[in-house]
Amino acid sequence: MALSTIGTAGIADDAITSAKVDSTTTAFTVADLVVTNGITAGAGITAATSITAGSELIGNVSGRILLDASAADTDVGDEFLLDGTDGSATNAGSKIVFEEGTDDPNTLLNTDLTLNSQIKFSQNYELNDSNTYVKLASTTISSSVAQIAFDASVVDSAKYDVFYCTIRNLSATNNQDDIGVRFSADNGRNLIDNSGMHKYELVNGNDNGRNFNKAYHPIADDSEEGVSVEDGTDGYFYLYNAGSSTHYKSVIGHGMTENSGTSGNYYGYKGMSRLLWTAPINYIKIISVQNNLDRGTVTLYGVRS
Repeated sequence: MALSTIGTAGIADDAITSAKVDSTTTAFTVADLVVTNGITAGAGITAATSITAGSELIGNVSGRILLDASAADTDVGDEFLLDGTDGSATNAGSKIVFEEGTDDPNTLLNTDLTLNSQIKFSQNYELNDSNTYVKLASTTISSSVAQIAFDASVVDSAKYDVFYCTIRNLSATNNQDDIGVRFSADNGRNLIDNSGMHKYELVNGNDNGRNFNKAYHPIADDSEEGVSVEDGTDGYFYLYNAGSSTHYKSVIGHGMTENSGTSGNYYGYKGMSRLLWTAPINYIKIISVQNNLDRGTVTLYGVRS
């Protein structure tokens, strides 16, 4: 006896579909949908919203997986694809494996690394090692300024008890100006009383001596202000006990300059200063004692202990 077509409304929800789908042995086919303890799509599966897998998706996923703002809105629609990316297609369909800790840079970098090329930093960097010089700031001038100053945003004496400063090709606006350094504990509002002296020696002749009781830490005297290759003052100094609240501060350094105009006489200087101040230092400035500075580079480092 022939059966008439039964309308869908006349079939109970679990009369057929539940029995068929729950079966582990019997397969059924509806158009391109084949179910045998699972679903195999001959053409494809289109989900109106999403597909949720109980454990994992397995098989030949030859299309794309698109990101959906997993980190930020800027990555929406970016592709996640592994399809023969090495050119020979030997890794097509392979898995992407994340080693433990690679999602955490602190874990990843806490191991020995071998690098075949350069690492370049656009900002200052710090090495987590003892006796390391950490570059804090560098200033280059090419026209007249009253000083080169490093303020409390750079001079962090709570972190560094010793500072090292280099001076390169520094010149004043006038001949025979002296180059020196001043310090402050209140970000430059008041300068600390200084008791400084230096010894000097003529490099290319027989002349030496000493000067003392200077109100600044001396780097060089009678510096030449010209712009030829032999002009300018070079030197460095160390500031000790910068972060101490109980000890006076010590400053020791060296300098060299062409002395007294264009005479061709080169003098070396050894400067020593005692800052009669116990508060931590947070301001350092390099000056021409008599006039302004007009050329050169000064770089400040913190010294880790």
